[in-house]
Amino acid sequence: MSDNERNKSDPEFEKEGEALLIKSRIEKLEEEQKEAQKRDEDYKKRQATYSGWVARFTGFLVVTSLITNLIYLDMSCTARKNANAAKSAAETANITMKLAYRPRVTLLGINPLVQSTVDGKLVTTLDNGRLKVGIDLPNTGQFAARNVRIFRFDNVSPRERIAKLPYEELMGEPKVIPPKATNSSTNLAIFGKRIVSKSELVQLQKGDLWVTFSVLVTYDDDFGETHHTEYCTIFTLQPYNDICPWPVQND
Repeated sequence: MSDNERNKSDPEFEKEGEALLIKSRIEKLEEEQKEAQKRDEDYKKRQATYSGWVARFTGFLVVTSLITNLIYLDMSCTARKNANAAKSAAETANITMKLAYRPRVTLLGINPLVQSTVDGKLVTTLDNGRLKVGIDLPNTGQFAARNVRIFRFDNVSPRERIAKLPYEELMGEPKVIPPKATNSSTNLAIFGKRIVSKSELVQLQKGDLWVTFSVLVTYDDDFGETHHTEYCTIFTLQPYNDICPWPVQND
């Protein structure tokens, strides 16, 4: 038997062969494992790089979107401010025009027209028992006052019982008041409604009773807006008068 045949049939030789085979397989597995591990690490690196770029790109999109929104917001605010400014300018121009091109009627006062001097004596004259007063209604504006309406109330009472009463419209008065011209008259005579008794007339002459006489005038401008002027006075037939103790309208 040759040495080669003897070695092949030797159990020790068989064990050595198996050991070499196992070692070769282990080394191959380790090498495959290292290659797999390397591929896994390379994949993770590429994945990390990709994720980083995705994160940067996403951040860039967020920043870009934020900047765009801020730009749109600023443009919207600017447009709103411009619109508000234009609206305000238009409203101011409209108000200025209405103020410039409007009538301005002012009730300057109420003057009693019930006493006069005849042959050196003071004489009281009523119109069928009614009081008569004069008013001055100048229009200092550049345009005529239209749709003029005149209201009045009058009363006789002790001073402590003076009160504001409902108005009553006067008919037959002028409906238009033109702008005041040089030497033109804007005086009107207004008659009261209340009939003054003889005893009340005596007390008015003594200063024990007071007349309350109030006049309200409404009128329109060419823009269709209504304005008011009002005056209220209290007086006796003594040389004394005063204004009413409540506010009046003048716009």
